[in-house]
Amino acid sequence: MEEALKRYEQHFGEVYHFFVRVIKSDDEVIEEIDRCIANDARQSEPDYEAGIDY
Repeated sequence: MEEALKRYEQHFGEVYHFFVRVIKSDDEVIEEIDRCIANDARQSEPDYEAGIDY
């Protein structure tokens, strides 16, 4: 996981963010980072519901 986070930061120049209420396993995070780098696309923010405190 740590290596994948470093690769994301090196590729995009910013850290990978962990968003509130988005629960992913380490493997899912690594897969997402790999997909982001392969597609040269930063991670997308989750859709938060209005009126809910996170």
